Amino acid sequence: MNHRNQKNYFLTGAIVATVAVGGSLAKSWLNRMQVARNSYPVTLVLKDARGLRGSEPIEIAGVPVGHVTRVHLASDLRRVLVEARLSRELKLSQDSSAWVEVPLLGGSSTVHLEPGHATALLAPGAQIQERVYE
Repeated sequence: MNHRNQKNYFLTGAIVATVAVGGSLAKSWLNRMQVARNSYPVTLVLKDARGLRGSEPIEIAGVPVGHVTRVHLASDLRRVLVEARLSRELKLSQDSSAWVEVPLLGGSSTVHLEPGHATALLAPGAQIQERVYE
């Protein structure tokens, strides 16, 4: 194989790789845009992150209704703020609550929501408090 053919193969490979990476990035961006359009943000206020790192599922009665996007400490350093996105179709009342299930044998944690009974609905960007056990 001569030097010119090697350059052509290299150039062709570089173009194919660039197109593949660009296509993958574009697909990822489009997926994020669709999720943003079909969901709304909320913040869960918890005492402990219980293994949450981001991207964990959020469920009601075992049905996926959203996902965690970010986990960080509140400014008072006493609470954990879990930013999440919930399905736009989901209408929760303002007194809904959250809790985190930690698996016994590894795997990722799951956030569970418990719908409340109030007539006023949760607004996008609202906070959902941790479930209080009685």
